[in-house]
Amino acid sequence: QLEHGEKALLFASGMAAATAVFQALGPGEHVIIPRVMYWALRSWVLDFAAQWNLEVSVVAMDGKDGAFDVSAAVRPNTKLIWVESPANPTWGVTDIAAMAEIAEEIGAVLAVDSTA
Repeated sequence: QLEHGEKALLFASGMAAATAVFQALGPGEHVIIPRVMYWALRSWVLDFAAQWNLEVSVVAMDGKDGAFDVSAAVRPNTKLIWVESPANPTWGVTDIAAMAEIAEEIGAVLAVDSTA
């Protein structure tokens, strides 16, 4: 057992993995994504989320006010907080521990892309 994991999924690319995460959400659910992130994924989320009736908030997550800004964006239907740290292309760093606390508090999934 690698790090006590129970299950694993394998994808051919990061975009395929990210797409699977977003497509696992249900209609009407809310996601929070960072203002600075891999452009192709950001474009995909913003262009296609509406087709699945996902609500998307774009928030500045890096910097000293990141956790405050994410907390302010939370809605009753928030199901996913997507973090990219370090962010592509600026290398901005998000406080992942703070994001994990927010996600746990509201019962949302925290997904962290650290592939920069």
